[in-house]
Amino acid sequence: MVLIPMTDREQILNTIGANKPEEAQPFIMPTVQKEKGVTIEKQFIQMVGHVGGVCIRQHSKQISDMITVRYPHAKKIYSCTKEISSIGFNSENISNPIDLNGVDLAVLQGCFGVAENGAIWISEEEMMHRVLPYIAEHLVILLDHNSIVANMHDAYEQIDLTQVPYGTFISGPSKTADIEQTLVMGAQGPRSHMVILTD
Repeated sequence: MVLIPMTDREQILNTIGANKPEEAQPFIMPTVQKEKGVTIEKQFIQMVGHVGGVCIRQHSKQISDMITVRYPHAKKIYSCTKEISSIGFNSENISNPIDLNGVDLAVLQGCFGVAENGAIWISEEEMMHRVLPYIAEHLVILLDHNSIVANMHDAYEQIDLTQVPYGTFISGPSKTADIEQTLVMGAQGPRSHMVILTD
């Protein structure tokens, strides 16, 4: 009987087959211990503040007046919501994102928020132009206070990219601390970030 030596490829595959790692156990999501008396909404508000933003509750009818007081120097406002009117832009006529250059304030409608990190999911339908949340000097996001989920695991269950192919999580204003460990706001995007929880 003549033994045919194994090729290098066969030796490698046999070695791999003989040293398979143990089968991984199914992932079990850890139980998050919540601070007593802290609701999901309260946790969300705290986290928005923690990441550099501001989160307030406001009645829908008072939002426009509040925006005027809060951003008195905003000359160009691009709004994708019915509560706030665009100023300095004809929203329907903007097809080229370059035309959004110089936006002082962008107002968007968030789909849902995430309590564990203060993030808000906004799809392409809500932002109209993909560049808008990043090119504006200041960003305001309106969010139904009943649309807050506990964590990112719950958040991903809410997203269906087959229906809306693009979206993004936004958590606080643009910030970086890469240089000399000094925190700089507005380095690559909005300098301020406000979330308005509506009824």
